Amino acid sequence: MSKKKKERDAVTPQEVLERFVIRARRVKAHSLVQDGSVERYAKTQMTVSFSMTTGAVTIKDVVVPDEEVFESLATRLRPFIVKSEPIYLPNVFRAIRSLVPVDALGEKDEDLERALASAEQRFEHRFREQDVKTYAIQLLDGEGNPESRYVSDAVMAGSWLYTDTVHADPHDEKAEGKKFGYRAHYTAASPFFCELAILVVSMLNIVKALVEKGYLTISDTAWSEPVTYAEAEEAAGEKVVEGSMRVFPVGTVPPDDARLEDIPGGIEVTPMVLGLLADPEGRAVLTVYEESGEPIASYPAYRRLGNDTFVFLVNDILSLTVPRDILSGNPSAIPTLEVIKGREAEAYSLLRSFSSPNCIEVSFNYDGKKQGFMLYFELSSDEGDESSPKDGEQ
Repeated sequence: MSKKKKERDAVTPQEVLERFVIRARRVKAHSLVQDGSVERYAKTQMTVSFSMTTGAVTIKDVVVPDEEVFESLATRLRPFIVKSEPIYLPNVFRAIRSLVPVDALGEKDEDLERALASAEQRFEHRFREQDVKTYAIQLLDGEGNPESRYVSDAVMAGSWLYTDTVHADPHDEKAEGKKFGYRAHYTAASPFFCELAILVVSMLNIVKALVEKGYLTISDTAWSEPVTYAEAEEAAGEKVVEGSMRVFPVGTVPPDDARLEDIPGGIEVTPMVLGLLADPEGRAVLTVYEESGEPIASYPAYRRLGNDTFVFLVNDILSLTVPRDILSGNPSAIPTLEVIKGREAEAYSLLRSFSSPNCIEVSFNYDGKKQGFMLYFELSSDEGDESSPKDGEQ
């Protein structure tokens, strides 16, 4: 016996049901289940039009119209009909029968027993033995002679799944079904897998009812763990994760077991860095000049556009907001500075370096060209020896 086979045999009935609940919840969460489409398209349907003028008959099949969405439903359903999967539905039926007390169903809960037995029979005849057929079709040549044997809708649905969607190597009956072409495959697959979706969801409801009555125990995790990206995103949104992030040059290969801080070329991600990564054209530089005109310090900044303003995030310490018409030489408002929360001490030191007789120059890209302006600041005394930045002016 292979190792793989042993691992499958080791799956207990309880584990089968836990896994079934998780994957069946994923089927139930699908948009075609949520909006009732599987109920509308679970029966083979067609519209027939007859022309009184020409006598021509037009037949149009009624199928799930969004083929790509339907494919995603079929892939979620596939584990329930693949014999090698632990949640192959007969395995789920056996797990329920082995875990639920013998006298619980039938004697105490006849409705549940009927529902479970009906699901077992439905799967057995429609999806495993496939001896319940909605229709069968045959290929005829131009003279009406058979070119193929009759092929059932179930076989055609299997041809769609295994030759058109998830595999490309048809065998046995599925190879015969391939002769009919894609349209015939999809026409059969649409109601067939909608039926299966209804069956899977009904089994999920049966398991839930058995749990509520105390006949089965399923872990809370199986009922609550995210089974879609939307659920995972919602769950993650409720948590606050503290830590740090670093970015590295393209092509950097982190050594095994190395700390991020020790890898050369890394830059810690900050709001300003994130802005520059998303919008490199927003790069700006703030340069401090002394009275003689010599530059004494330079700070990176990120420029973004506000309502009729430029907003510069300076070294993740200060936020400088200026009116856009500052570029014309006649600003309509006074520039304002705001300290980033938690950076007050660094901001105070930086502001002192800005003050008269020094001045600052802001250089940046805007409207497809280099732009810049100069600002002069004075610090005024506030409450004793404390100093604070005064409004700037051009």
